[in-house]
Amino acid sequence: LSFHYMALDWLGRSDQVVDTILALSNVVDKDRQLLERFVLVYLYFAWDGPQWIDQCNFLSPTASVCDWNDRTYLGNGIWCDNDGLVEELILQQNRLTGRLDAIMYHLDLKFIWLFDNKIDGSISSYIGEIDRLVGFEIERNPLTGTIPTEVGNLSSLRWLQLFISNINGTIPTELGRCTRLESLEINSNELEGTIPSELGELTALTDLFLGQNNVQGTVP
Repeated sequence: LSFHYMALDWLGRSDQVVDTILALSNVVDKDRQLLERFVLVYLYFAWDGPQWIDQCNFLSPTASVCDWNDRTYLGNGIWCDNDGLVEELILQQNRLTGRLDAIMYHLDLKFIWLFDNKIDGSISSYIGEIDRLVGFEIERNPLTGTIPTEVGNLSSLRWLQLFISNINGTIPTELGRCTRLESLEINSNELEGTIPSELGELTALTDLFLGQNNVQGTVP
């Protein structure tokens, strides 16, 4: 069965909140909450949720997605802002497996913390569409592919941590547009080429780790 089918089947057969969402009069709120709930249920199945160390209250049929979290284990789970908008996806060190599915980028997240799992696949170019993303930490996962140039669209990004993740290709010059970036940790990968001079534009940067790659040149 596809993960789409599994998510829709759970929403249709088991969920007790979806009818409440469908009854909302505000179309924007209704569409947003339906999308968030579907995407999170999809990711639970796609990342082998039943095998997680901490279930984080995921797939609780009577609870809002804002309550799908665990305050006692690494702060894992889903966290929302004061308006009930999902803003944090934190599932660190939780035995996640599967692919880094692009459906994740339909959530308007501020923080994505998925480090120390077994997620594979590549970082989609769609990451550049998460306008308010502040932290993207998926280090120590067996990823593939490159750092997409679209990361340069992330004007709010402050933490980018991708070390020990099998990332290849070159360091994108577009990173120089992330002027709020404070921590860039992309060491211990398979990066090559020249360190881009555009990194010199990152005046807020306090932590820069590029070692154990095949890059050349000097840090601007």
